[in-house]
Amino acid sequence: MWKRLYQRLIAAEGYQLIRPPEAKIDAALTRAEGALGVRLPNSYGAFIHEFGPGELGGYFRIYGPHIDSFADYGEDLLECVDRWQEEGMDGQKAVSAARVERLLCFSTTIGGDACFWDTGDVRNSRNHEYSIFVLSHDRFPQKLRRLANSFKDFVNQVCLGSGLGGRDADSGPPQRFSPAWKLKTVKRAQSKRAEPRTAPDRSRRSDS
Repeated sequence: MWKRLYQRLIAAEGYQLIRPPEAKIDAALTRAEGALGVRLPNSYGAFIHEFGPGELGGYFRIYGPHIDSFADYGEDLLECVDRWQEEGMDGQKAVSAARVERLLCFSTTIGGDACFWDTGDVRNSRNHEYSIFVLSHDRFPQKLRRLANSFKDFVNQVCLGSGLGGRDADSGPPQRFSPAWKLKTVKRAQSKRAEPRTAPDRSRRSDS
């Protein structure tokens, strides 16, 4: 699902992401789902497998489940969810207590905004996709605003697209991903010049 984007944002820049083993990523996602009591979106799980946590479009921080020996992007997914449910939503009169319980913060921005899955608003039950809302830091009174209907749309249309509406529509966000996991430089193979080959002599010789 994300291989083409990885090629564009990482591989085309001459880097390769050093990922945990697939089994470790799967186990971390499963632990997070158990702690949260919900299934995480398929597109999010695939994104973590491909990219891991990091900063997308120079603005959006995407959090992932904690994996031993691999860096989180400041905090892991469960820490982010807990922090916003316990502290970040404190005093938000526009959000009912019942809704706070089903809002899972998976992304924040460098501007102080927070992006949530609303697990009570299922958009695709087969792929476990939920509506995504943002609580903007600079809008008063603060209220939840719908951003996307899936994590895939959030990445492509928001993080790497229109942003939160305050960016120059002509230039758009920077098309880059800054991973929490380590990168290694990949040496690009230089194309070898083919040795000139002599065409076979197809002329017929006639004996005199």
